Amino acid sequence: MAQNSYISAMAKLVAPLDRILMMLIFAVLALSLAIQFSANDMSLQATQQHAVRIGIGLLALLIMAHITPRHLKRWTPALFLLNLLLLVAVVFFGSGGTAQRWLTLGPIALQPSELLKLTIPMVVAYVLGPSLPPLSPFRVTLALMLVAGATWLVAIQPDLGTALLISAVGVSVILLAGVSRRWVLGLGALASISLPFVWQYALREYQKDRIRIFFNPEADPLGSGYNVIQSKIAVGSGGLSGKGWTQSTQAQFDFLPEHSTDFIFSVYAEEFGLIGVATLVALYLAILWRVVALSRTGPDRFSQLLIGGLGLSLLIHILINIAMTIGYAPVTGSPLPLLSYGGSAMISTLAAFGMMMAARHYARVHLK
Repeated sequence: MAQNSYISAMAKLVAPLDRILMMLIFAVLALSLAIQFSANDMSLQATQQHAVRIGIGLLALLIMAHITPRHLKRWTPALFLLNLLLLVAVVFFGSGGTAQRWLTLGPIALQPSELLKLTIPMVVAYVLGPSLPPLSPFRVTLALMLVAGATWLVAIQPDLGTALLISAVGVSVILLAGVSRRWVLGLGALASISLPFVWQYALREYQKDRIRIFFNPEADPLGSGYNVIQSKIAVGSGGLSGKGWTQSTQAQFDFLPEHSTDFIFSVYAEEFGLIGVATLVALYLAILWRVVALSRTGPDRFSQLLIGGLGLSLLIHILINIAMTIGYAPVTGSPLPLLSYGGSAMISTLAAFGMMMAARHYARVHLK
């Protein structure tokens, strides 16, 4: 009897989880543990820390999967406001290297900008969800202002790369909601007009150097162009089948900076080659395909926009990170979802998957 009760309780606990999506996520996480062991000089301690963060992220996924879209929608304004307050706190009390990105609360280090990957799609979906195309100009303007405000708080840390990614995610959700062509043309024109002013007054010199180096990394091979050059060497030297697990010379001999975080894809490509890269990309595509399937089953427009927005956020981060490592995008400091070493990014990404699964599950429950 007790055994039946335990099985019943476990069945209810995992009921909201999408089996296909979970299998795909676990496959990428397994690759993540393997490549982190190699990238961290075969350190069991670093790998265990990464595993703990994955465990916390999976717990966040499970918790979020049990929150109904109705409750999530109700809490969205408060959660977004809390995220903004944390970003303000970073400006005054933050810690970090060249940028203040972290809030340290005892043993816990939190990066509030990572939480925006969740709250930006949430708040845009909340604002635009009640409005069917053609969208209300007031709601679109409000959504743009909220995205701009959050982007500005990240940019002044300064963390321009993350700020641009956050703005791209927010604008993508607005476009997904079905804005008119007039809005699209207007946003494009505004972005084009503002570029000279951003370059002259908003960018710091090292940020300008990153953009210059993007066009010609060899101009400063031992300075600003070093990371990109070493990353391209790592990716190219992997060949068809790679050098083998734990055999990345770029990582083992510390030629490649940030090889467990921003440039983890370079280490992966060097060790597993084109075949391994194709496998990883196939897993990411399968995850995105499943996310699209989940978005079609959302119980309401808020849920559909939220799942679509979270999926677009995932896609943007994957594309930017991989493009950055092979020299097709400026270095932004953006981690590769599910693969890079880091707590805030891993937890926010897995929590996002939990939110997507909740929308599908509670849509089915409602239909029954």
